[in-house]
Order: sequence, then structure tokens, then C-alpha cells
Amino acid sequence: MFRLIKFMGFLVLFLVFFLELKAQESATTKKPTYYDTTYIRQYRNKWCITFIGSKRDFFINITNPLSSKQTLTYSPKNHYGWGIGLDYKWFTLEFVKRVNLNTSPAQNYLWKNNFGIRLGLTRQKIWFNSFYQQYKGMNVNFVGDSLDKVSIANLPTSRNDIFTYSLHLSLNYGFNHRKYSQMAALWQIDRQLKSAGTVIAGLSSFIYHIKADSTLVPTKLNRYFNRESQVVKSVTKKIGINIGYAHNFIIREQFFIHLSFIPSIAYQYRRYDLVKSEDLIAKGLSLSTEARFIIGYNGEKWYGGFALTNYSFTENSPVKGAGAVLTYNFFRWFIGFRFKPLFKTPILDR
Repeated sequence: MFRLIKFMGFLVLFLVFFLELKAQESATTKKPTYYDTTYIRQYRNKWCITFIGSKRDFFINITNPLSSKQTLTYSPKNHYGWGIGLDYKWFTLEFVKRVNLNTSPAQNYLWKNNFGIRLGLTRQKIWFNSFYQQYKGMNVNFVGDSLDKVSIANLPTSRNDIFTYSLHLSLNYGFNHRKYSQMAALWQIDRQLKSAGTVIAGLSSFIYHIKADSTLVPTKLNRYFNRESQVVKSVTKKIGINIGYAHNFIIREQFFIHLSFIPSIAYQYRRYDLVKSEDLIAKGLSLSTEARFIIGYNGEKWYGGFALTNYSFTENSPVKGAGAVLTYNFFRWFIGFRFKPLFKTPILDR
């Protein structure tokens, strides 16, 4: 965990340094405005405070190597949360925490371990975005055919011992940056005045970790999952190339719809830690997609809306014939407003 956070911090510092150099270069050479003012209006000299409600669905699907109709699915117990975001200049930060209405000490402990955080560093041409999230406690569901009732009788419906975390990093370039604003679509630091779209290309990295006190597959289902029934921990690392398209549709000046689809092909490293034998490792290419739909209002001072983001990752399994798919669905309700900065921030103001 510490190494992941350290790596993320190093990457952020590198990008901040890069953006600062670009800002100084722009100020020195006095280049003309780098965006079309008939398409984009910027509010980057104001703070944007956003209040957020979210529902985050996360699914781990483990498929029987011998029958694709037999699938074990894990999903988090705690879906809903509330949070706050702060956006200014090229810096965006957002934190969402699950809210527990259950007074049970065991449930309170689980809720404390469920949260998500997003960090973005965005220029007009280049967009860096990252999110980290973790879950403690998962629901269990098994779907299958031709199963004897003894095997599936009294299966646990939830497991509090399963812990997962994931880190996603992406760095993209927009080719139509003079007319299209990513900030207007995602964080409302900008406002899109006319409809515009852009081709997107870049890099992405994904790290995913899941572990449990006992095997991920319940003992009663061992016969359906071969050696995957011995897995107590799984680690996945990916780095890939993205290329896709995004478009902002403007309706009556202040209402907008954003659509984007960005597929990626990546090199993947995946390791299974087994309870009774040597670890298994799989390497190779895999596919992933990022799709986003946003509908909202973006006025002079106030903004708000609804966003749906889907991340889907195919997993190459170390067990021949087996596989898994990770799916994240983020539902985000937001409302925010802009106001003048309360104090100076020398690094961000450059």
C-alpha cells in the first residue's frame, strides 16, 4: 500500500513540475490565447466547490473454466456515499466517504474502510486523472446451472474478511483542445459555449489488489473452479495505450450532455497467491474500456448534474481457461458554485 501511494505521489510531483514549466514557458513567450473564446469560457481564477452524492458499484466476476454459465460474483456491501470536491486553476481534488446508518460495531468498522479519492491535474491540451478506492466487506452471489443443491446450500451471502483496493492513473491528450474543454465536462472549471468534440490519445495504468483471510472461492464450490479455488490473494498491474473520442453537446447555452468512449490495450501482470501451492503468474495483453455519460447545467455561478462512468477490465487468469472481469460503475450527483479565492496559492496561481 505504501509503495503505491509513494508511486502516485512521485507521479503527481512530476506532473506538477511539468505543468509549471509549461506555464512559465507560456508566460515568457506571451503566446496568444490557446483556446477559442467563442467555444470555451474559463473560470479558472475562481474556486469551484462541489457537493457530491455517489453510488459506486464494483463487481468481481470469476468464471468456471469449464462452464461460462457458472460465475461467482463479489460486490461491495456499501454503495452510497457523500463527499466534496475542490477545483481551482488546473488542480482538482475530490473525496467521497461511505455513510453508515447501521449502529452495529462490526458494520461501523466496515464502513470506515470504504472510501474513494480522486486527483486531477488538467491543462487545456493534457489531462491527468487518477482515483483510488478501497472496500472492506463484500456480498457474495453464485449463478450456475446443473448444480446439486448440497453444494450451494447455506453458502455465505457476505464476507467481511475480503479487502480490495484499486488505483487508476491516466494521462490523455485532446487533439481539438482549442474548441473542446474536458474541464467543462468533468469538473466545470470551464464552460462549453458551443458543441464540440475531440479525438483522445494517451496512456493509462491500473493496479488492483484483493485478499482474504481464507480462499476467495468457498470450499463448497471448489469442484467448479479448479485451482482458482485455492486463491487467497490476487494482484493485477497494467499499463496501456488509450485512444478514443469525447464530445460536449450544448443545449440552450447552459445545459450540456457529455459522451465519451476510450478503449485501451494494455500489458498485464497478474499473480495468484495460493494457499497450498506455488504462486501462479500470467502475463500478456488485455483490453479495457472507459465510458462516460454526463448531463447537467453549467451557469455563470452555479452548476450541477448527474454523471455515469463505467470502467471495465478483462483479466488474463494464471489458470488455463479461467478468467475474470472487473467492472466499476460510478453514479455521481453533484451541485456546486464558483467564488473568488479566499487566499493566495502561489503554486496554483502561476
